[in-house]
This record gives sequence, structure tokens and C-alpha cells, in this order.
Amino acid sequence: MSKEDVKASGRRLVLLVLGVLSTSALHGYAIARQIREESGGVFQPGEGLLYPLLHQLEEEGAIQSHWEEVDGRRRKVYTLTPQGHRRLADERALFEAETRATRAILARTEAQSLALG
Repeated sequence: MSKEDVKASGRRLVLLVLGVLSTSALHGYAIARQIREESGGVFQPGEGLLYPLLHQLEEEGAIQSHWEEVDGRRRKVYTLTPQGHRRLADERALFEAETRATRAILARTEAQSLALG
């Protein structure tokens, strides 16, 4: 995987993490599980990417955390901050613009391929 691939997948992971946290407070494993389940397994964030990202987002002020005891175990639970909601809107807008541009290019190239083929 190239640096660009890692950067792109990291940006998608930011969008997905902020998206799932926009509806409820979750601990790290629950964030990963929800992303995996809601994407039908397309996205499977591993601990090596997810937890450093959570720390980074917390340092940036996009999320905050607190400790909770669940079934006798302490878990760090993350919530979106007002800054995180703004970041989510920005990331969503960027994703939608990139998706529209990608679809336009693919539609044009598909039409050309059909015309040639």
C-alpha cells in the first residue's frame, strides 16, 4: 500500500469514526464493530489504525473521552465535541465532492470504453 493509499484510507477512517460517534458515545472496540457491521465488512479498522486515530482526534479537540465501567471492566468511551461535529461536516462535504468527481470520470471512461469495444 502506497503512502497515498494509507492517507486516503486514513481520511475515510476519520469520516467513519466521526460519523459513528455523531449518534452515540462508544468505546474503541464498539466503534470498530459498528463500522465493520454497517459497512458489511468493507471497512475493518484494525487497532493499529483506530486507536492512534482516536488519540489524534482527541488531541485535536474533535472528540473527548471519559472512563466508564461496563460489566466490571473499565472502558474509555469517546464522544464527539462541537468541533468534531464541524469536522464531520467538512469531511462529509469533501467525501461527497470526491465521490461526484470520481463518478463523473468513471462514467465518461465507461462510455468511451463501450464506444470502442
